[in-house]
Amino acid sequence: MPDRFEYGTPSFPLLAGVTAAVDHLAGLDPAAQGGRRERIQAGLAAAQAHEEAVFDRLLAGLATRPAVTVYGSPARRCPTVSFRLAGFTPAQTAAALGAAGLCLSSGDYYAYEYFQAMGLRNSGGAVRASVYHYNTADEVDRLLAELDRLAGFGGRMAG
Repeated sequence: MPDRFEYGTPSFPLLAGVTAAVDHLAGLDPAAQGGRRERIQAGLAAAQAHEEAVFDRLLAGLATRPAVTVYGSPARRCPTVSFRLAGFTPAQTAAALGAAGLCLSSGDYYAYEYFQAMGLRNSGGAVRASVYHYNTADEVDRLLAELDRLAGFGGRMAG
């Protein structure tokens, strides 16, 4: 080393991407002061606060819908929730929400043992919705409204 096992020319596009990602994080809190480190810390704190507020709205909204069953309720969690809509397989729900312009996934998310223990694996697992710092309360409201619309079909949609 360093004359052996070198990668050669560095990947400048990847390095530029890392720089852009760091700059993005540093800019999430426009009121942040200080150097890059302090601005990144403030940006991450702002992102977490935003995610928690939007996710709380999502959880509260899902809890008020009788056709929706939410799975898992850990005290500390990342802003991701698994749920099922009565009358639909998780794949049908995710496809219908995708057709409405909402990005969700379905399945067992590689949590085979959990979904097996819950008795959900053989019937498709669950729908997974996640919130990130770029999601909005309006998007949560669109998701909830679309679930309400789908619940009105009672699983009678084609698919």
